[in-house]
Amino acid sequence: MNKSSFPRLALIVLVLTVLFGLTVSGATLVVDGSDPDCDDSTGTPYCSIQAAVDYASSGDTIEIYNSFDNSYVYKENVEVEKLLDLVGFLGGLGSIEEAYPNIDGGWIDGAGNFTDAGDALWLKGTESEPITQAEVYTLILKNGGLNDPGLGDGLAGALGLSFVEDSVVVVDASESEVGIDLFRSHDNLIGGSFVHDNYFLGIDLYGSNRNEIRDSEIYDNQWMGIWIGHNPGDGFTAEDNLVKSNIIENSDWTGVVLHYADSNEVIDNDILDNYHDGVFLRNSHYNLIEDNLIEGNKSGIALHASEENEILDNIIRSNDDWGIFLNDSDDNYIHFNEIYDN
Repeated sequence: MNKSSFPRLALIVLVLTVLFGLTVSGATLVVDGSDPDCDDSTGTPYCSIQAAVDYASSGDTIEIYNSFDNSYVYKENVEVEKLLDLVGFLGGLGSIEEAYPNIDGGWIDGAGNFTDAGDALWLKGTESEPITQAEVYTLILKNGGLNDPGLGDGLAGALGLSFVEDSVVVVDASESEVGIDLFRSHDNLIGGSFVHDNYFLGIDLYGSNRNEIRDSEIYDNQWMGIWIGHNPGDGFTAEDNLVKSNIIENSDWTGVVLHYADSNEVIDNDILDNYHDGVFLRNSHYNLIEDNLIEGNKSGIALHASEENEILDNIIRSNDDWGIFLNDSDDNYIHFNEIYDN
């Protein structure tokens, strides 16, 4: 697959601004760690992202700049506990894919050792006071993980969102335990993002409802591309999420997993060349899998103990084993699919 160029993010930001009415409000704080005159005490500009976050008030925007030669890396684990917009701006020279600001969470140090790092960027609301209507645009986030934030999903990553609602994310998230990790976060949009080369999951939606993952490229993740669900008995749900118009490929295990997840939609995706299943449902019901190209996986779609799902109008071809495999799964509606060469 020919990966789309990273500058597409800027166009998507513009489209989202038009469609969703996103606006800049509050004060604007500037971060440029490559500026020799930067000063975290005066903010002219700030050297570190965390310093700007700590100084900012709810509703402010933080503009983050790369160096002119695109070489500067913010080595931080940024924690945000208030409503802020974080927007990355281009540097000057070199590869455009590397020109947006890079936040390195330091999970693996320069000597190849694991550290007790955490997320490169963590939007950290609470159940009683969620962060609402935040915007995170055009940042390169990597090397986050290992230090579980203690919220129950056991994971950390390039970008963490816990108790975040009605927010928009457009990022490149890679080389982390998880690329984008949502914990009990609802009604968010992950759009136009690149989530790749992560060591466990590309995108994790744990106990999270009504989110959209769309128009993104999720590839070369070592375990699963997208995982949506929760564990039985935890009291959470993972419902009414939409996975649409993405390319999900080359996961070392499965492309899309629904785990105790009901009433979700997986529509119009290219789910390609994943080592095991293209789509796997475990104890998941009333989901819609429609109009996807599912090709080159070990199995196309596999259901275990999952009932009353709809599998419609998919092209399921050239998978190594089964096109569709059902185990202990009844009353599913499977119609109008093209299934061949499996």
